[in-house]
Amino acid sequence: MRRARAVHQLVEGHLAKAAIQQPAAQTPEEPEGGDAADEWRPPLAIGASLGDNLSAIQRADRQVQQWRAILAYHEEHLPDAVAEVQASLDEAITERNQLADTAANTTPAYVPLPGPSEAEHRR
Repeated sequence: MRRARAVHQLVEGHLAKAAIQQPAAQTPEEPEGGDAADEWRPPLAIGASLGDNLSAIQRADRQVQQWRAILAYHEEHLPDAVAEVQASLDEAITERNQLADTAANTTPAYVPLPGPSEAEHRR
């Protein structure tokens, strides 16, 4: 976790520098004929949501995908930060590989919907 914070701080500094040096990038357009909800894309922002109601394995897989996307971005735009990002990717892969294919790791986490509190139900 400390490595992710260090990478986050390094990335923030490089992104601020890159924003000054490069014109703002345009957002990519959605591919035609496809539904955006069907295609998950890893966020480049460290700490951004990886999705809801994911199992431990799904979350770990998405975290690996996220670090791969962050690494690809850095290889193109911020090559001096690649070593730190690669280390974070390696750490995410190691954590994913340590997860056994058990029911506890493959069952999605249940996130209850907001609703009346238990005290309100007793009334």
